Amino acid sequence: MKRGFLEKKEVSPSRNFPLRVEVLRPLAIFINGNPLPPKAWDRQKTRSLFKVLLTAPGRVFSSEEIIDLIWNNLEPEEAEKSLRSSISKLRKVLEPDLRQGRLSSYILTERTGYAFNASPQVRLDTDDVTSFYRQGQEVRKQDLWEQAIDYYGKALSCFRGDFLADEPDTDWIVPLREHWKKVRQDLLVAKAESHLFLNQYPSAIESCREILASDPCHEEAYRKMMLCHYLSGHFNEVEIFFRKCVEVLKKELGVSPSEETIHLHEQILRRRVSGIDKTPRSSITVKKKSRVPYSLGRLSFVGRETEVELLVSHLNGALHQKGSIVAIGGEPGIGKTRLCEEILVYARGRSFLTAVGRCYAPPLRLSYEPFTEIFRQILKGPGREILFSQQPFWLTCAGKIIPELIPGHHVPILPPLPVEQEKHRFFEALTRLLIAVSAQTPLVLLLDDLHWVDDETLEVLTYLVRQISREKLLILATYRAEEISSNPLFLNFLTSIQRFSSRAILLSHLSNEAMADLFMKMKSRDQSLREMERMAQWIYEGTQGNPLFVVEFLQALLEKGILKVNARGKWISPEANQMERIEWKLPNGIRQIILSRLDRIEPDQRKTLGLLSTLSRLFTQDFLKKLLLPEKMESVMVLEELIRFGFIQEDPHLKGTYRFVHENIRQTISDSLTFSHKKAFHLRVAQTLESGASGDGIDQELAHHYLTAEVWYKAFHYLKEAARASLRSFAYRTALIFIQQAEELFILHGSTFADDEERYRQNLSLCKMKEKILDELGQIKKREKVVSDMIQLARRLGDPIEIGEAYLALANIRNATQQWEEGVDLVDQALDLFKKEKNREKTAIALRELGFIHWHSGQLNKALQANQEALTIHEEIGNRRGVAGDLHNLGQIYASIGNYDKGMEYYRQARREFQKIGDRNGEGRTLNILSRICRLTGNLSEAIDNTLEALEMHRQESDRLGEIHYLLDVSSLYLALGNTEEALKFYQSVLKITKEMGGSTCREGEALKGMGIIFEKRGDFGQASSCFSEAAALFSDGGDLSSWAEICKRLGDLMIRGVQDVDRALHYYETVLSYYRKEALFEPRRSLLCQIGQTLWIGKRSKEAIPYYREALGLAREKKDHVAEGAVLAALGVIYRETGRMEESLETSLGALKIAQSFQDQEAEGNIYSSLCETFLAFGRYQEAENSDEGKMYCEYEAPNIELIYEHARMAKIPADTVRMVAEMLPAMFQ
Repeated sequence: MKRGFLEKKEVSPSRNFPLRVEVLRPLAIFINGNPLPPKAWDRQKTRSLFKVLLTAPGRVFSSEEIIDLIWNNLEPEEAEKSLRSSISKLRKVLEPDLRQGRLSSYILTERTGYAFNASPQVRLDTDDVTSFYRQGQEVRKQDLWEQAIDYYGKALSCFRGDFLADEPDTDWIVPLREHWKKVRQDLLVAKAESHLFLNQYPSAIESCREILASDPCHEEAYRKMMLCHYLSGHFNEVEIFFRKCVEVLKKELGVSPSEETIHLHEQILRRRVSGIDKTPRSSITVKKKSRVPYSLGRLSFVGRETEVELLVSHLNGALHQKGSIVAIGGEPGIGKTRLCEEILVYARGRSFLTAVGRCYAPPLRLSYEPFTEIFRQILKGPGREILFSQQPFWLTCAGKIIPELIPGHHVPILPPLPVEQEKHRFFEALTRLLIAVSAQTPLVLLLDDLHWVDDETLEVLTYLVRQISREKLLILATYRAEEISSNPLFLNFLTSIQRFSSRAILLSHLSNEAMADLFMKMKSRDQSLREMERMAQWIYEGTQGNPLFVVEFLQALLEKGILKVNARGKWISPEANQMERIEWKLPNGIRQIILSRLDRIEPDQRKTLGLLSTLSRLFTQDFLKKLLLPEKMESVMVLEELIRFGFIQEDPHLKGTYRFVHENIRQTISDSLTFSHKKAFHLRVAQTLESGASGDGIDQELAHHYLTAEVWYKAFHYLKEAARASLRSFAYRTALIFIQQAEELFILHGSTFADDEERYRQNLSLCKMKEKILDELGQIKKREKVVSDMIQLARRLGDPIEIGEAYLALANIRNATQQWEEGVDLVDQALDLFKKEKNREKTAIALRELGFIHWHSGQLNKALQANQEALTIHEEIGNRRGVAGDLHNLGQIYASIGNYDKGMEYYRQARREFQKIGDRNGEGRTLNILSRICRLTGNLSEAIDNTLEALEMHRQESDRLGEIHYLLDVSSLYLALGNTEEALKFYQSVLKITKEMGGSTCREGEALKGMGIIFEKRGDFGQASSCFSEAAALFSDGGDLSSWAEICKRLGDLMIRGVQDVDRALHYYETVLSYYRKEALFEPRRSLLCQIGQTLWIGKRSKEAIPYYREALGLAREKKDHVAEGAVLAALGVIYRETGRMEESLETSLGALKIAQSFQDQEAEGNIYSSLCETFLAFGRYQEAENSDEGKMYCEYEAPNIELIYEHARMAKIPADTVRMVAEMLPAMFQ
């Protein structure tokens, strides 16, 4: 049986001192060798005073310092009086015969305070440890291993528990406790190494076991154990401990063993461990881990030392502008939130600002709610002034979800932007504000229960995480591991954050050892160790180490009187005979424990809990007062009782609000309600909320409560309102969920609150909202079905306008799917309906839709006519926005025709109209197209002017996505103009902005590609290669494989043209070729195959080029591309000649010649004749051939010497038929 250090037989150091004090245990004092009896202390404060002085013997503690630690709850005068009294009593305890306090040998009074005199007459057990440890180290240096072991053993025998084990964990004692734990661990390491030197492997293993008992992740202890078992011949044990090391490190830290451990394991498997033949000495060094203090909650915080250290390291990183996110997963109740709250307490002690945002279950989930909670907490603290010192523009943007941020006066008007750009601006606002706060005071954010996160909050979080790597900001996020498998977006988020400074850890159950540690810390001084261990084991078996279950189990035992607490807050378990009489019935689950606690409270309190359990969120005392109004109960008293019983607690992050102690408690109480009670309670809550509540998500919350209460018409109304609210904040997926819920409700219960016509109108209204959402989400097939339903509903209503609008929606879909004839027919039908109803506004909209369809289908004249008619109507009815849009469309059509002058004229008119109505977005789009037209017509200077103007507009609107777009445009324009300096400057601006935004892979890739082209033009091939390589990686990360392939091909070209590195060029080309083959891209593939063939030819590897040219030839013939076929045949003629395949060279060259003649391409013919002559000359090096006028033959097509050809062919052993064919053809070619 493994023994802990508390059970070891002790080797007692000498106590022959007038005063001996032992602190590595519950405080023990020996005066002249006799133990001081407990009754000698008159009160605990005197004992605590002595403990404080013992933490630093010889140091003078000021009165203020001691009072702050012990009497901080008293008034200054009373505290000072208590201190003097306790000093006097302490002196009497230590020196009973002392007559005058100032003559005390132990407790000294100094000018500035009091001190414990560490005189030669006093001995502390810590002195023994230090002395023995030092002596052990000294004899070890002399290789006196047995003596060293003896000294280490004596030092270890002084440890009989934690430092001052009878004192609760407080800030002043925890660091010393951790220090002496570390000293003990260092002693065990030194002792194990000493045993190893003496070949005492079992003893070394035992020391390592003790190390692992206190630190299961001590990797060096595993290595020593593996080595010892190997030296003992226990090879199976080596594998067992290696696997255990792998498992523990993965489970506790989420990491793999170090290379050192893996290397040792591999050496042992090979039976070739370095240095073993000489000596078993290990070269492994001890890695000392730092320990950090942490705050305690209701119970001692145990079993999470590794996780605390990891999180504190991230805190330290945030202090040095290395922001990160740590995602903490685990099952419900495992202690994720408790761990984070401990870290928040610790962070606040280091001057961090902290804020918490929670996610809620889907029925009551609000878009962006965690960030709403975070900002409201910041506003209640020192971060308020920082926030309101920021630009009003960004405060107003963020005010979409936190209205309190909107400035009280001079509120800036947010210019309208396209939906995605406006959404981006909103995300940017939240991010800027949080980073601004962190810049002035380090910030820790906790997002709790992230498994319930809505898509929109996840988008904001993803956006934020990309930008915090250089900020003083740490984000902690908790989630239930078992609930994320059905959420691919969340899984993608967990994967994506690995690219940033982040960590994902999974919490496991507390170990049996951790549970025992908890009970040892909480047991009373006179409590039987065996009884407490028995109770700890029983609770562990019943809870499997789930912290929530442990807490609830203990709460139930305390309430039943099985477990008691003494005056000092320590536990007293039942005696052995009493425990035997208790019916130890293991619970089926935590639910039964919670429900059993409900039996102990009053009925009205239980009813209140039932009402509150329907909320699933925070509530205020004022809300509770309104909720309990019908019962006329005193809300303050009820709340106090529920807090006392441990069901409700005040939220530690938002004062004045309350919540259940844990979600599982709320859920259990809610599940226990009968159907009728649940309906009644939800109706009561809904009516209370409706009577006075307002703010974020109230519609969603009311919909949930009325649904459960089965008040269908109210639920339907609030579901629609919740959908509209989600649309306003771009939460399209959330809005779609609400619409679908409203549809289901209406199908089942609509007949109970609406007649037939009203049901049609309500259904049509839902369909129109759904169609808009699906359009934004790009889901065409689903949208088409919805529009079909819209048409049927509109026809049933007999409403011509609704029918026409539904036709236009379907026409828009037909336009998107290129079913243009059907689209035109639908618009014509809509036009007939609108004209009959004399609705000119709808008529103009239909004409514009008709123009779009004609434009996309290439019928540009019809598109002009339709848009001109729409323009006329908009002018007549005075719709200036419509006029601007129509002018813009007309400019677009004329530009498509190629009439750029006319197109630019309309665009300029459109721009003036957009300026009149203040539509900056429309003006920017118009400038963009004007710039494109200028580029097409070669007017690059004007194109640059227009683009720069559009760029400035987007900068003023803080539209960073638009800014990047125009920066890329102006860069490419300067590059086309040959001004590489300006082009490079703007490309670099793109990189700077994208990095500030947290990265935009494809846009960064475009900028780097442009920079690579510039460097290549300048001959700086190294810089060009670096830019292209980084661009390729970014395009690959962004999923833009087409651009990735283009960059890889550019890299191949660069290797050939720039550095003549054939092998690297071929590597890039082959990579791209694989992509072209996979995507079946015929033309790029054919061209690249020829490029590879040419590269191999340049590298004098002509034989390897043949398969690539043959594949290219097959593609050209498959596509019947005769020009490409001729080019490949001509190249093959050269390759075959150089590889000695003369017959094939002649055949392919002649084939190329025929194709060139068919296209009357004299330049190609000349090149092919040149190749043919080289082929014939290759038959042999005769004087006649050398003296032939090759230049004349190439350029003037002089007929070759047929006889010479025959002679050369015979010597080259070319078949006669081939020679005859060539000989017959050549004279005719040269006539």
